[in-house]
Amino acid sequence: MTFPNGDVFEGSYKDGHEEGFGVMKFIHGDIYEGHYKGGLRHGDGKYTHSNGDMFQGNYMNDKKHGHGTATFASGNKYVGKTSFFFFKKKENELDD
Repeated sequence: MTFPNGDVFEGSYKDGHEEGFGVMKFIHGDIYEGHYKGGLRHGDGKYTHSNGDMFQGNYMNDKKHGHGTATFASGNKYVGKTSFFFFKKKENELDD
């Protein structure tokens, strides 16, 4: 499905919302591959930013939850609790 803003979702729907495994390709180049529940990222997923930064781990209610791995385009990597994934917007936009 292509949204009016140009984002594209490939996957399953339930009651009009993304449900189960799917891939969301955002118009600005980011890609989320993972599970959805009620239209929100929920469960295992991988979010790849257009700049090459990537987060792989667990989501709950559209937010990072539990443990995960952040890999940056620079080659740096962080593995641990997602509560530590707080970065300044100008240095890194790994908020999704």
